[in-house]
Amino acid sequence: NVRTLWSFAATDVMSQVFTRIGVIALTLLVSEQARGIYAAGVMLVGVACLPLLFLGRAAYPSLSRAFREPREFQRIGRHALAWGFGIAALSAIALAIATPSLLVPMLGPGFAGSEAVLMAMAALMFVQGIEIVLGRLPLSANLNVARAAWTSIGACICVALTLATARTYGIEAVIACVVLSYLLDDALPRAERGVAVAE
Repeated sequence: NVRTLWSFAATDVMSQVFTRIGVIALTLLVSEQARGIYAAGVMLVGVACLPLLFLGRAAYPSLSRAFREPREFQRIGRHALAWGFGIAALSAIALAIATPSLLVPMLGPGFAGSEAVLMAMAALMFVQGIEIVLGRLPLSANLNVARAAWTSIGACICVALTLATARTYGIEAVIACVVLSYLLDDALPRAERGVAVAE
């Protein structure tokens, strides 16, 4: 059981590192206020990503059953990716539009003036949402160990970039580091990921 499950556990832990390292870095290197603003943004992103989480779980059984039929696997994979990209884009746009008017009423006057920073979290929402959908493809293809390895590499890159830039550039740098790390992880060559995705 340990040999089977360790890769799933490693992926979950390393996925948490992507956003949690920003909270730690801002607390230690910047200020409690910066940490609070960023943590609130991460919570909003988590809520906005729920539809994509449900989509990924809904597509997983069909992808797993179709794995031994490459054309069917590619067809279902393309549909899941198309829906995932669409939902991620719409959710990110909605988050960016809604943030200025809803931020202070929802979170209180202490967040006044941080609208622009939290609007930038829409980019994080988009790339995190795409990762949720893309992550189901290697799992469906029994490549959970490969996914754990690439997620760990992405998390290590995120940690290094965040710690190197947070003190000087603050929240904006933390958001940029997380987004860049997700993009690097998502942009790994198809051959390295070992999954068939739409060309």
